[in-house]
Amino acid sequence: YTKKKVLNPRKFLDYAMSRKDTVDLTSLTAPLEANKINIWKVGGGSGTYTIDGTNVDLFRTGTAGSGLSGPTVVIINGNLNIQRNINYKLQSGYTADISGYTPTPLTIIVTGNTTVTSINPNEVNQLNAIMITNNFTVGAMVTPDDNGLKIKGNLIVAGTFTNNRTRSDSRRPVMFVVTDPKMYTSLLPYLSTAQYEWKQIQ
Repeated sequence: YTKKKVLNPRKFLDYAMSRKDTVDLTSLTAPLEANKINIWKVGGGSGTYTIDGTNVDLFRTGTAGSGLSGPTVVIINGNLNIQRNINYKLQSGYTADISGYTPTPLTIIVTGNTTVTSINPNEVNQLNAIMITNNFTVGAMVTPDDNGLKIKGNLIVAGTFTNNRTRSDSRRPVMFVVTDPKMYTSLLPYLSTAQYEWKQIQ
């Protein structure tokens, strides 16, 4: 069996630009638009988009003046460096508080490499999104403790997955993924084509 077509993150970017309603992100702090595909392509595919303390509120619900207001797709044409929990309620030290919080459907597609970088005291332990990337690397925690990495949504890696995080209690997972079907169904109109318009000319 030989696959005829391979839909990787870079090819999906081409598809989205030709078939979907897109908006260009001109800076790392530009607000995300719901019900559209947000594209960051500064650097021609070699730049790095960093989610840190300056823009993490764009990636959660209920932030005054910004934040996620509906199903959102973000395509990073380049690399992604995650330094904060994504789509959470509050963060205190190492822990993302998601009690009483329903994550907004969010998909992040990266054409290059995605790296989870833990920076004390805001080490990453919760990503509430569908993550689609070429390569995915989980960095070691700065301060070793018992916090694993949880992804609520899904993780799809086209290339290489590397995990450098450890836990002192071997009975607990270093990383675990909880598939969220609701995120998929909410984002289907932006990740696929429901119908085509065509005309017979002959």
